[in-house]
Amino acid sequence: MRLLSYTAIPVGQLCVGPLADAFTVALAAGVVHAAVAVLPLASGAVRRLRHAVPSRRD
Repeated sequence: MRLLSYTAIPVGQLCVGPLADAFTVALAAGVVHAAVAVLPLASGAVRRLRHAVPSRRD
């Protein structure tokens, strides 16, 4: 049964292009993706996170 689900993946990928073109889903998905990527930066707690520099090993 797992093999059947893996063989359906390319079929779905071939179908999503024309469907996205027909329903302009690609534009909406791009806007949502950009918002989700940038939205965490609005939080002050996220902006104050500090990056620990790893110690150098010789």
